[in-house]
Formats: sequence, structure tokens, C-alpha cells
Amino acid sequence: MPLDLYKKIIQDNVTNNADRIREFGRDIYQHAEMGFEEFRTAEQVKRVFSQLNLAVETQLAITGVKGVLSGKYSGPTVAILGEMDGLLCKEHPQSNKSNQTAHICGHNAQLAAMVGAAYALADQKIIDQLHGKVVFMATPAEEYVELEKRRQLREQGKLVYLAGKPELIRIGAFDQIDLALITHVGADIPGKRIGLGGTANGFIAKSVHFKGRAAHAGAAPEQGRNALQAATIALNAINAWRESFRDDQHIKVHPIMTGGGEQVNIVPGEARLELYIRAKSLEAILETSEKVNRALQAGALAMGCTVVIQDLPGFMPQTSSQPLVDVIRDNARLLLSEEQIVANGHFPGSADMGDLTQIMPGTIIEVGGTKGAPHTAGFDLIDEEAAYIVPAQLLAMTVLDLLVAGKAEQIIQADNPPLTKEGYCRLIDGFFQEQTFDYQF
Repeated sequence: MPLDLYKKIIQDNVTNNADRIREFGRDIYQHAEMGFEEFRTAEQVKRVFSQLNLAVETQLAITGVKGVLSGKYSGPTVAILGEMDGLLCKEHPQSNKSNQTAHICGHNAQLAAMVGAAYALADQKIIDQLHGKVVFMATPAEEYVELEKRRQLREQGKLVYLAGKPELIRIGAFDQIDLALITHVGADIPGKRIGLGGTANGFIAKSVHFKGRAAHAGAAPEQGRNALQAATIALNAINAWRESFRDDQHIKVHPIMTGGGEQVNIVPGEARLELYIRAKSLEAILETSEKVNRALQAGALAMGCTVVIQDLPGFMPQTSSQPLVDVIRDNARLLLSEEQIVANGHFPGSADMGDLTQIMPGTIIEVGGTKGAPHTAGFDLIDEEAAYIVPAQLLAMTVLDLLVAGKAEQIIQADNPPLTKEGYCRLIDGFFQEQTFDYQF
């Protein structure tokens, strides 16, 4: 049977299971959970994988779930991924009232598309054509938030890296996988659309603690060392560096102050900052990190304080495998018009899919079906056909080209990832740093 007829079977399989896919997506949307706490979500994913007779692994990086579909013949392994976590947003109409969490980044749509692709491919007529395996993996904790909770999990030995895919890489969950695909809804795209390729920033995080000396703010301020002023000077120094940030590297430094004194009549003896340093390349991230560290030290030096700078690994810069993107585009043309298929540019935000693209070919497929800005209470998923059904068909049809037409092997051979798994882990381990600079007098 020609490949295009098998692709028609794929489309029909998704259509025939559309109600199940929509129901699954809605259920996840209404029961969002925070990263590394996606226990209910994991159970729902496991239930579907078990119904489809996939080989199931659970509790990967605490909550991750893997379902393996083995083709009739040996060959490469393709991963279709979906992220499980939401974000705190009690104002969202679909917020989970038990934990004030909502899917305001649309990860429920990723999971629905992944499950839909599983429904399409778990068909004996399709399995008998596959040269290789398909791994469906629900991954935890893509949103890089609640760092104190995650540091506690690290201290308890429950994880080492602070986000889902990095931790899954570390524990070996991707060791037998050759390339990876994931979808992601775009911002304010109400109808059907497919965005292909593109790049994204990576980042590192810093937690900064200024230690000064408390004193009576009215009677004896001269005895104090104002940690709040040290932090303020540091922020101004960071801002002074901004004119040196290269435009082509899309450098972003965005800090918040999480502590700066508790009572107005006491000179603040402590102040705390958290910040991200984002850029398109690892080189630019490290260069900007050094500039920021100089600014932080300057604030402490100016006010006679101590500053403790703790660096944490965030995400690596993301690339896209162009040969893989070309295969996806050919399949997108079978589902949508040429005007509905666009080329993505550079995304100044970050995703932990970037870590995977450092060690294997992969890409993110942007899809539509949304209104409003992600990560806000105004975000909503308004077109399930665009967000769930079309992406499920696209993912499954792409698998046929990869594992039936042999294009996966061609893509793998053409790819030259910058890091091995071992090199990646050494790099990430090196980002865990803590430096103390004491300028008190």
C-alpha cells in the first residue's frame, strides 16, 4: 500500500478518536498541576497508554510517564513529547481551585496532541509498517519556577537538575531516543496554523543575597550597612550594561527583588534578588553573566556589604533540525493551506526542549487555537481542532515518513549535535556555582 494511503488511515484514526482526544485535553486543562507535582496528570496519561497496550514506565523524574510503541521492524526511535505542568494563576477561569494552577501556557494541548498521535499509530496496520519505535513521553516541570521548592527536592535527593527534560536526560530516559518532536500553542492564534523551525534563547538563573548590617533607621543609620541600597546600586549597574548587549544575541536580563527589608524604621540588613540571563548562544549567556556578576559585586562594594551569588542552570539555547522541519512541512501541506504554514524566527523566551536539541535532532511545532497572551489570565484555548486534532495528525503522519520511508536515519546521519549526553551533563553540573564576595568594613 502506498505511504499516502497509510497517512489517510492516520488521519481517520485521529478523527475517529477525536471525542476521546478532546475529552482528555479538556480534563487536563481543568486540572492543572505545578511542576514535579503532576501526579493526577501522570495518572491520566498512564491510563491512555495502558489502554493502547503501550509498554509503560512511570515516575520518571518524579512524575514523568513514558509509553513505548514498537514497530514490526528494527530501526531508530522517535519521541513525541508533551509537557504536563501549569502555572500559578488563580484568576484564570479554568484555574484548578485546589491549587490555583492553570494551563496558561497550553501544555494540555501538547498532551492531547501526543495522545492523539498515540491513538493514530497504535493500529496494527500501522505498526506492521514501522521500522523502529515511537516513544510517547509526558515530561514534568518545563516551567522554571518555584526554585526554592526545587532546591529542596534536590537536597532531598529526589532530583538533581531543576527542570523536567534536563533531569530526564540525566537519568537516561532519552538514552535510546534518536530524535524528538513536540508541539506548542502560539500566542493569540485563533485558528489553524503551523509554525515550523526557528530558534530560542537559553538562560541561566541567579539567586542573589546581599548581607549588610541592620541598625535603627532614625537614631543610628550610620551604624548600618544598607543591603537594600546595595541591591539597588547593583540593579542600576546592570541597567548600565544594557547598551553593551548585542542585538543579534537577543540578550535579556530580568531581575526581581524578593526581599529588601521588613520594617521601615530599620536599615535593611538583608536584600535578595532573583534573575534570569537569556541569550541566543551559550557564549553570550556566559559573557552577560560575568557582566551581571560585576554589577552585583559593585553594589556590595559601594555599601560595604557581602553578596552571595548562586548560579543555577536554566535551559540551553534551542535549535531546529532543518531536515526534520522539511519532513514536517511536507505533511503540514496535506492538512492545511500554504498560507497557514509559516516559518518561525527567533523566540526570545526559553524552553527545555533546547536542552534536547543540544544532544539530538529535534524541533518544536507551533500550533494555533488560542487567544490572549500566554502566562496571563487572559490566555484561553478556543479551537480544539487547531490545538489538538490537526497537531495529532501531523505528528503521526510525520512518524510514517521517519520510520516507514526511512527519513529518520537520514536526519540522524545529517545531524551534528554540539554535545553528547556526557558533555551535556558536565556542562550543566558546572552551572551550579556559589560565590561569596565580602566587602564589609
